[in-house]
Amino acid sequence: MITSLMSNLKIEKKTDDPSGRQQEEEEEEEEQDSSECAESLLGFLHEPTVDFVNKACDTEEERHRAMKSICRLVASLESEAARDLEEFEASIPENPQEWTQEMREYMYEKEKEELVLEKKKRIQKRLDKTYRRRRKIVKKTSKERERAQVIAYLALGVGLSIE
Repeated sequence: MITSLMSNLKIEKKTDDPSGRQQEEEEEEEEQDSSECAESLLGFLHEPTVDFVNKACDTEEERHRAMKSICRLVASLESEAARDLEEFEASIPENPQEWTQEMREYMYEKEKEELVLEKKKRIQKRLDKTYRRRRKIVKKTSKERERAQVIAYLALGVGLSIE
């Protein structure tokens, strides 16, 4: 009953208004409808995003991961989640059971990076130690060589003075 009254009201409006204004109102209603559909950034860019992902990714698994990452990014933008790394790290709870999938993935990547850095530090420390040992050996051998030259020179000098 209410819908019939509303439709009658629309019909009355259409007959009362000049045709130019009627078209403007219809266009405004269409714009509002499209804005409701496009409330979400991903909803607005869905087709171009899917086309891009399909072109860029070879396998279905890559496509799935790419779309998942894009969805997470858009969701964080829409929800006004932490914008920078410091805010995100501060938002991670101490209890790992309360972490979201995004937090788990971030912490996993961070741990991998820390392991790589630790490995590089160990390698560099070993290289530095080896370098110091070699430098010590080089200094020692060069000092021995200098001594040998001095001794040889003195021996020659002594030999010359004897004659």
